[in-house]
Amino acid sequence: INYLKSTYNLESYHIPSPDLTSLTSWTYGFKIIPIKTEHKNQIPGFIHSSSASGATVFIEPTETLELNNDIRTLQFREQREIEKILKELTRQVYADKDSLNLILDMLGQFDFIQAKAKYSIEIFPKTLYAVRCSFMCLCMSG
Repeated sequence: INYLKSTYNLESYHIPSPDLTSLTSWTYGFKIIPIKTEHKNQIPGFIHSSSASGATVFIEPTETLELNNDIRTLQFREQREIEKILKELTRQVYADKDSLNLILDMLGQFDFIQAKAKYSIEIFPKTLYAVRCSFMCLCMSG
């Protein structure tokens, strides 16, 4: 950015800002700078897009083309490495699928037993009261 500032006097083409670095952005994986449309031919580079009003174009300066390409290449490599790791993890999980299914079934059984226990605790006072009343009725009638 400092090179671009000194070589092309970018402050005279751009929205005034004490820090041109804050005006740069990434678009589609490319480092670009916004330049007023009337000065677009004074900055060598590739125009990626323009603002909705057309007052600003977003240029990838020629000096950064190779660096941006290197960054994209590294991003592609990173993505391929992530996919390779995920494939290996998937293979490992698949190799243990029978054990994992057994554990899943056991967890389902434990969950069912726990649900029955909670329900019995919830209804126990009502059941105990009903049994007690029935017992008392039997005792009194007999």
